[in-house]
Amino acid sequence: MMSIKNRQHGGAMVVAIVVIAISVWLSFKLVPVYLQNGAVSTVLDGIRQETDVAKKSNADLQQLLLSRLGFEKIDRINQSNFAELVKIERTVEGFSMTVQYDTRSKLVANISLVVDYKKTIKVP
Repeated sequence: MMSIKNRQHGGAMVVAIVVIAISVWLSFKLVPVYLQNGAVSTVLDGIRQETDVAKKSNADLQQLLLSRLGFEKIDRINQSNFAELVKIERTVEGFSMTVQYDTRSKLVANISLVVDYKKTIKVP
């Protein structure tokens, strides 16, 4: 008679391999999204640190952001959806710029991962 222990030998290894495979697969889906979000953050931080940026008009700020995003090969924000995804508000000292969007990454069939992104910079 074979004991239960002998019949279950190796089951944990199969579960571990499946968990690792799913983790790697999700990483391949999520890493590009987070890299893009990091690049957008870097572009916004660069705009905040630019000299005399507070004196620029909203149209100049839009062109500055779009050109830097283009340089980083980020096409998520463009001329046609700029007003929807980017808000520029003037303050007494300067302005604040908020970029907010969500990115969907399709997993299988009708299941997707949604990553929300929002960052605000304030320029005195």
